[in-house]
Amino acid sequence: MKQKTYKEKWLSRAVKRMLSVFCGLLMVTATFGQERTVTGIVTDKNGESLPGVNVVVKGTTAGVVTDLNGKYSIKVPGPDATLVFSYVGYTSKEVKVADQTNISVTMEEEVRELDQVVVIGYGVQKKSDLTGAVASVSGKDFQGIASSNLTQVLQGRAAGVNVISNTGMPGGTVTIQIRGMSSVNGGEPLVVIDGIPGGDINSLNPADIESVEILKDAASQAIYGSNGGNGVIIVTTKKGKEGKYQTNFNAYYGWQNAASKIPMMNLTDYNRVMGELKIWNYFRRNLDTLKYYDYNDLIFEDNVPMQQYDFSTGGGTDKANFYVSGGYLNQDGIIRKSAYEKLNFRIKSEHKLSEKIKFDQNVSFINTKTEGFEEWMYTNIYYTPVYPALNYVPYIPPYKNGKWNGDTVTINNPFVDIDNRNYWTKNMDVSGNAGLTIQLIKGLTYTPRISGWMGINDRQNFSPKYTFSATKMNTIAKLEKGMQRNFGWVAQNIVTYNFNIAQHNFSLMGGQEARRGWGYDINGMRQNFKSSLPNLLYFNMSLDDTTNSQTVKGGGYESRSLSYFGRISYNWRDIVLLQANWRRDGQSNFGPYYRFGNFYSGSGGLKFSEFQFVKDLNLISFGKFRVSYGETGQFPRSNWPYLSKILTP
Repeated sequence: MKQKTYKEKWLSRAVKRMLSVFCGLLMVTATFGQERTVTGIVTDKNGESLPGVNVVVKGTTAGVVTDLNGKYSIKVPGPDATLVFSYVGYTSKEVKVADQTNISVTMEEEVRELDQVVVIGYGVQKKSDLTGAVASVSGKDFQGIASSNLTQVLQGRAAGVNVISNTGMPGGTVTIQIRGMSSVNGGEPLVVIDGIPGGDINSLNPADIESVEILKDAASQAIYGSNGGNGVIIVTTKKGKEGKYQTNFNAYYGWQNAASKIPMMNLTDYNRVMGELKIWNYFRRNLDTLKYYDYNDLIFEDNVPMQQYDFSTGGGTDKANFYVSGGYLNQDGIIRKSAYEKLNFRIKSEHKLSEKIKFDQNVSFINTKTEGFEEWMYTNIYYTPVYPALNYVPYIPPYKNGKWNGDTVTINNPFVDIDNRNYWTKNMDVSGNAGLTIQLIKGLTYTPRISGWMGINDRQNFSPKYTFSATKMNTIAKLEKGMQRNFGWVAQNIVTYNFNIAQHNFSLMGGQEARRGWGYDINGMRQNFKSSLPNLLYFNMSLDDTTNSQTVKGGGYESRSLSYFGRISYNWRDIVLLQANWRRDGQSNFGPYYRFGNFYSGSGGLKFSEFQFVKDLNLISFGKFRVSYGETGQFPRSNWPYLSKILTP
């Protein structure tokens, strides 16, 4: 009995030991079933392998480094593991393993502020390597800002750049001064849009802007010769980003009010002033019976609506990318009967035709309409409704019995001009450019580019018959209509060559640019219409009606230019920086013997923060001495100014 019990105990212990070993083997098998080896290759955006990249399992110290061919092999504990790829000068990237055994990644360069590439004349350069005065504004600064044009959002974003509104009307033009007025004749800076000089910055949609560079000194402007004397604004529009497709829609609706109004005298103040002049004593005695009218407040609208909608979509691969955008803006003016409307569309794409040839194109369409007063009237206070509003007698109502009131005073009722104003202007601008980027040999690139544009302007001003006073009337209904057409093209051929000899880095650029612009305008006037209603002007009217006097006049222009330019840039160990520019311009606007001129510039820089003794101080992260000299010019704004004007009786 005891022997049987002993055997049972022995068998029980043996079975338990075998079960323990078996369970342990199962646990080891399960553990090894989850652990796996992951391999892959790490490259940059150009497909070049990156050696020395750290590959670490997130949350552990387990990691490896890629070899000379960018390859790695690492053991991971299971599918929930995450690999972290990090490399100096590149943005870290995390990838979850899941069920993958081969993970290859592409690293993107980390862009620091001083390593950002900015656009300069006919090229690009690192921000830290600039030797001229260049201000850069990112398109991200414009996000979330509702504005009718780009110039309004540039104000205050770049030192030395002053933006002045010419009229204050919705959609009105803006004057830009870079480091003050550079000549006695003033003048606007040259605007370069996507590499093509001569664009209209007021027509751009801020939502389409990638970056804006402003060339502020002669050294950086000289590459544009006679066109760059008043400064240069280089605008780069957005394009599709490689690796991701993105669609954006922005909607804005708001209200506007005049920022400030000129304070007006009330009846008591007005009466006191007039009393001091010892006139209008009757109204002094009857002040309590008079009603006060603030004409400055009456001509301005309150809570004027403004709405803006922007849509864009884009994306791409390493072979092609695209960007399409559209926008609509509707803005009422703070002065009665003024408004602005804009519709814009842009399509931009790039295509890699082969390993050494890339094609790009950019097409833009803009349509605007402005209503209110002619722009020149806003620039002369005596012709705006603001002037009579400031001087009008404050106790005379603007209307009486449905008619304008105040025919006994010398100052005009401001509502006479406002109610009789029927002016509008429409503009349509279409532009496009296309180019190739051809890599001839390593470091040598040839870029031919052609661009063209067409501008259409139509305008109308109708003055109906009315009678306000003996000195303020219009006895003849008059219609003025005008049209203007502008056309042009620019052809460019640019060659760049980048190479280095030991620690000496060189960048050479040379190019040729030809430009032609032409256009014409026609203006017509007809009066003595039988009706004062704009929609019935041509009712019951024949061409041989002699009572309707009419005039027609017009004109045209043509201008041509031919330019050659070049630049040499030198960089020694990223410490010593030198640059020289040259341009030879020929303009048809000048006289036959004075059409060509040469423009030069030179600049240098020294990054003293790169010296070891400065680094040891640990006080300055970046410092640079810079010196520059340059010559620029100006070309006449009118055509053939060298020709004498002869007046004959």
